[in-house]
Amino acid sequence: MLRRLLLLLLDVVLSAGIVFLVSLAEAALFASLPNSLVFVAMFASPLLLIPLGLACAPLLAIPLYGLVKGRYGFLLGPIVLAGAIYLHSSWRVQQDEAALVEMAVPRQQPDKQNHALLAIESSKSYEDASIRVLATSAHEVALKSTGYGRIDWTLYRPADGTACLAPENAVRALDFLRLGYPGKCATKSSVVDFDDGLFLSERNHDGRYWLAADDLPIRFHGYVYELLERNSGHSRVLARRIKGAMDMKWVLPLALFEKRPTPVEAGPPVDGEVLLAESIGVSRDALRHPVDPFPYDEVLIGIEQYFGRQQLVGSGASTLEAMAVDRWRNIALLEYTQFPDRIKGRMLGLFASRDPLRVALGLSLYRAVTPLSAPGWAGADELLFDLIGVPVSGHAEAVLQGLLERQFAPERKDISPELRASARMRSNDPGLKSWQRELLARIGGA
Repeated sequence: MLRRLLLLLLDVVLSAGIVFLVSLAEAALFASLPNSLVFVAMFASPLLLIPLGLACAPLLAIPLYGLVKGRYGFLLGPIVLAGAIYLHSSWRVQQDEAALVEMAVPRQQPDKQNHALLAIESSKSYEDASIRVLATSAHEVALKSTGYGRIDWTLYRPADGTACLAPENAVRALDFLRLGYPGKCATKSSVVDFDDGLFLSERNHDGRYWLAADDLPIRFHGYVYELLERNSGHSRVLARRIKGAMDMKWVLPLALFEKRPTPVEAGPPVDGEVLLAESIGVSRDALRHPVDPFPYDEVLIGIEQYFGRQQLVGSGASTLEAMAVDRWRNIALLEYTQFPDRIKGRMLGLFASRDPLRVALGLSLYRAVTPLSAPGWAGADELLFDLIGVPVSGHAEAVLQGLLERQFAPERKDISPELRASARMRSNDPGLKSWQRELLARIGGA
């Protein structure tokens, strides 16, 4: 009896060891395969059966052997191994969670109040979130991306007035206008480092693919948010927030029995938006939204200062004027959702300028907000009549033709004698297109 028990125990240990060692060997083999083979296997479903079959082979072959031979220790060995892996991983998950929680640092007050500089290093963009800070305070904001290998910081300083018309500040000024800050902008420069200020570091860490940071476990993947204070070049951690988990230790097939790590979120809620919002005493929700109430008149007038500016922006595919026109239109349409009665006045003001750019802008608004069955505008005959000779082209011309066809529909009998006479006089102007001549003939001869 004792001999059988010892044999059973030996089989359990032997089978568990064989499964363990074979699984490790398979994992090493899979890790050594070229990435191209892994890529092909991912997109060729039948090929996935090969590595899955190899991975599960030890777990199936050893118990099957024990079942056939009557050596039930070989059946129990993989089960005991799975249980041991689960128990060990459960203990390790608890240790990992405790280690991550211990890394968090509760919020502390800075030694110096009202730092002028707020710096954020992150893979996220805080361009828009920083606008409210720059427009409503004397703070400077430095931004640095962790995702593109940038070395220098981009430093923004508050500016206003004529500085916002300078070519190097114009694009940023349009962003300020989009969020409701007319006459405000920011200058932009590069700095290598800074000695004084509040510094928010936001790191997306994954030791599986990147070199692990010295202060983080190699198996940790997630986000680490650190708020630091710099005084005369010396840094002090004011808060640290940990959000993530540890990777599993084992690989297939052993990982099938491992307890999954639990995501951990520890430490005070600090990130770039919190830093910026606290600096001006607003909520992070308020930081994200435009000014309320929005100064539509001042903003639209401010945007019009950039009409006619042909400098290339972005990748060179567009001009500053085109960007300004697009911003003007979007803000006017936003106003329409809140104050529908104002849009007609905006369009008539653009039409009254007789400037081709503004007329085309007015026509794009007209097309966006006016139903196809809408009648003409009462009292606007003379203003719209003057649009016949405005040189617009493409889609704008088609919209203009439709607008004038509605305004001067064939059934209208109340067109003024002065307007009829003007139409007859202009019908012989050179350069008129056929639809313009037909329209003038209808107005003048009706």
